[in-house]
Amino acid sequence: METPYSRITEIREAPTPEAANDLLKQGFILVKVLEKYTNDTDRQFSNIVYVLGRQRFNGESHAAPEKNSPSNSQPTTPAPPTVDSALLDKRPWKEYSNGGGQWTFYMDREGTLLPELKGASGFIDRLKAGEEIVVGDHGYRIKDKFLKRFPADGAQK
Repeated sequence: METPYSRITEIREAPTPEAANDLLKQGFILVKVLEKYTNDTDRQFSNIVYVLGRQRFNGESHAAPEKNSPSNSQPTTPAPPTVDSALLDKRPWKEYSNGGGQWTFYMDREGTLLPELKGASGFIDRLKAGEEIVVGDHGYRIKDKFLKRFPADGAQK
């Protein structure tokens, strides 16, 4: 007997509607929307998380190939969106006291992407989805309203 989720071959979480829409464009389907609670030592907060899954189609034993996939022999992960490291270097970075990296804001008080980062919106969306991306000499990630960077050699504290 086939259950509602038996054809799901891959699950991803998207922290924003934009990131969820990107996954929908890649052939994922919306499985669930939930509120995720975080119990930080400084404060408690919740976020809406979109859970999406990739389905295999009837009669297939594996995930459906992506439309623009160059080869069906092995799955590929999309390359990180290109972003000019000079654009990121222009940000007003602040050092962490432990020396493990730097941080800056990437959005304004209303939660809108800062105008000077509009050219990096795809990059920001991937970071919001939980990816860690290396550009130049730094690795980047997003936590809450902060764009964080650290040496690309992984020496993050």
